[in-house]
Amino acid sequence: MVDVTFVCPFCGGKVRGRDATKERIYQEIIKLAAQFGGTWHLVDEYIDCFRVSEKSTMDIKKQLRLLKEIYEILIEREFEYKGKRYRTTREEIIKAMLAVCNGQIVGLTNQNYLKAIVVKNSQRVSAEGMTAAEEKEREQVSRGAGEQEATFLEQAPEDVADHLRNILNTLGDKT
Repeated sequence: MVDVTFVCPFCGGKVRGRDATKERIYQEIIKLAAQFGGTWHLVDEYIDCFRVSEKSTMDIKKQLRLLKEIYEILIEREFEYKGKRYRTTREEIIKAMLAVCNGQIVGLTNQNYLKAIVVKNSQRVSAEGMTAAEEKEREQVSRGAGEQEATFLEQAPEDVADHLRNILNTLGDKT
């Protein structure tokens, strides 16, 4: 970013563009910290695992990007790993972050290490956004409707004819 200095037209005060950007980023980080609530300290410790070394600093733009990624994973409770979608619980994500932090790992480049831990206790999600159990339930419901339809068609022809006459009579009464 080119460092531009802005001059206030009213007071003549000068503000560096880089400082204004940092201020905005810090405000976003503070808002996210509030959103994390009680898990903020763990999330902050987890973000430190993305430092190049234990003593190195991290650009605040990178911190913000990582915080947003973690926030999305915690809120959505769904993530993609190796081209497949998974759904898990907030508790499993927190356990995985704790495991990463306890491992005192530094130099992470993406969330895949966390996802590799979480995926063990996650459910695979289909392209429609449903877990295997949800798809099975939907299939059973649709099969139940199909069975009712088949039962109707399996009735004796005179029963079907009577049923259709009743429908026609009911419709005739309404016209």
